[in-house]
Amino acid sequence: MKLAWVTDIHLDCVDNLQTALNSLNAGLAGCDGLILSGDISTGSSVTYHLRDLEEVVQKPIYFVLGNHDYYFSDILDVRHRVVETTRYMSFSKYLGAIPYHRLSNSTVIIGSDGWYDAFNGDAIGSDMIMNDWLKIADFKPAIKNSLMGKTINKSIIMQVAREICKASVNHIIKSIKIVADDSEHVIVVTHVPPFAESYTDDKYKNILPQNVIPWYTSKMMGEMLKTAAKTYQQTRFTVLSGHTHSPFEGDILHNLHAKVGKSQYGSPQIAGYINI
Repeated sequence: MKLAWVTDIHLDCVDNLQTALNSLNAGLAGCDGLILSGDISTGSSVTYHLRDLEEVVQKPIYFVLGNHDYYFSDILDVRHRVVETTRYMSFSKYLGAIPYHRLSNSTVIIGSDGWYDAFNGDAIGSDMIMNDWLKIADFKPAIKNSLMGKTINKSIIMQVAREICKASVNHIIKSIKIVADDSEHVIVVTHVPPFAESYTDDKYKNILPQNVIPWYTSKMMGEMLKTAAKTYQQTRFTVLSGHTHSPFEGDILHNLHAKVGKSQYGSPQIAGYINI
């Protein structure tokens, strides 16, 4: 079995949707399915773009959502609509709503959206402002209007982000406990990279990494996955993520391998292939 992997395809940003989907589908030749690690579209159009993608691909699609998929809405509402929409779709499986899917006798795929948790780097000293905080309703309590514009309460930002992240971590923990003893290979899909070492400065070349990684990595997710890999030494874990738009591949532990996919707004592309 061979699966193609894409991430951060941002179908809301393409000039011609059908052309972009056809081009993406061409990269699936000889593949048995598609893994998608988030940032499909925006909250108002993600379900429509999922349908469009499935109609072209006509193969199993295993996906999680990314931060952009919640823009102009809130997290619970988007997830509810995605769950309801995929209930009537033939090929698409939202990994955040199921414990696991077995790809073969020895390999399973699990996943959850994930989120940055501001534990890596210097969150307090960072002057970065994420669009998430202005465009996702869950962060509204942290935003106050002032005479000079908007004031952002970073303490509330971090609290909200960590609550979102913790829920994803718990989902994946439960999945691993179910499948790890009976699986040689566990593929973990999550949007935000779990490991600080996987961040490269391709996207923000002029900003110190310590000011970027609070919002581009998830220490809680990373520590949980390291613990799982040490607990289940006989199991090989492959972690697929996106969010940074910059490629990375490397071993975190001898049985824990991480990949972050390259992507570009307006030009969806295959990030890689997974052979089962």
